[in-house]
Amino acid sequence: SHEVTKFDVESALRRPFPLYTNSSFVAGEYFMAIGFVLQSMALPPGSRVLEFGAGWGWTSILLAQLGHAVTVIDIEPCFCELITRRALKEGVEIEIINSDFFAVETLEKEFDAILFYDCFHHCDDHLRLLAALHKVVTPEGRVFFGAEPIDSGFPVPWGIRLDGWALW
Repeated sequence: SHEVTKFDVESALRRPFPLYTNSSFVAGEYFMAIGFVLQSMALPPGSRVLEFGAGWGWTSILLAQLGHAVTVIDIEPCFCELITRRALKEGVEIEIINSDFFAVETLEKEFDAILFYDCFHHCDDHLRLLAALHKVVTPEGRVFFGAEPIDSGFPVPWGIRLDGWALW
């Protein structure tokens, strides 16, 4: 219930975050961060990618447009619908799994890359999730963590964080 993000999918199709902020700064920061993640991943063509908590779907869509086979696990039905409709609009295929992160425990396929972009801190059992990744990542595969709110100056131990700064 803490992960519910209700929004108008029709409006989000026209102007998803960060575009609806009308801020060049916010959009620039957001897209530079995604660009950095894509560059850092440096995936070979045709990689199989599992993205957790894909949210607005920018990274998923771009990975699919780059020719990767993308699977998404997201708990929020609005985000799943948005990504499905954006993928259709862009002419790419993305497998969407509307569930919590532990749906990974039931997957039968392997992935060359697993991505947590700004979402790992939303998991309520980090060790269980990490243990589950072992069976779905290929022997040469890699797990990526991007934009996690890890800061040595934050006054509480890092983990599940529901404060506004962490979510931003």
